[in-house]
Amino acid sequence: MSDGMGPPAQALSHRLAQCPSDFLDDPVVNGKGKIHTAAVVSDLFLDMGRAVLSPEEESRVNKPVGAARKTHNRLRMIQVASWLIAYPWFSDRKDLCDRIFDFLADGLDELAEYIDAAMFVTDPDRREEISRLLLAALELTPEGETGAQASDRLGSLNSVERHKVLEETKKAEARARKVREELARKAAQEAASKATRE
Repeated sequence: MSDGMGPPAQALSHRLAQCPSDFLDDPVVNGKGKIHTAAVVSDLFLDMGRAVLSPEEESRVNKPVGAARKTHNRLRMIQVASWLIAYPWFSDRKDLCDRIFDFLADGLDELAEYIDAAMFVTDPDRREEISRLLLAALELTPEGETGAQASDRLGSLNSVERHKVLEETKKAEARARKVREELARKAAQEAASKATRE
């Protein structure tokens, strides 16, 4: 996060709390749904003075990312993030459009596996998380913070990392349980063998 100072993370979080429910409507997937997510992104860019999405860019926005549930959730996240980026601070920052597009098209893929898009409106920590993820993707530091403070705070909120740690912990516990069971089995065999010899 070294390109400059962005808006305060708290201001972005506050904006997300005011997100209209329409942005959480079902995205159009396979002809079903209410919101054309790529059109929302195109409208955002038109407001920023950039051209509408090309067909290739639309494909990147609408790409499937695994299970249908995850793809649906990711598209809803893009819709909510588009509302966030429509914050007035970004309105005359055409220079950020390429990074913004990359964030919308690819930056939410992994997060869609773990967090429901609605949480980015209703939960204060998730609002702050997506606000800070956006600023990090744009290489901006939230106003009033150093780069180190911003990185530390984002690290403490990072849902993907938290889920990875939990998964690794579960795997380690499963391995430890397997070792304990194997040791107990061997001890029982040795006890049985000893009893037989006696």
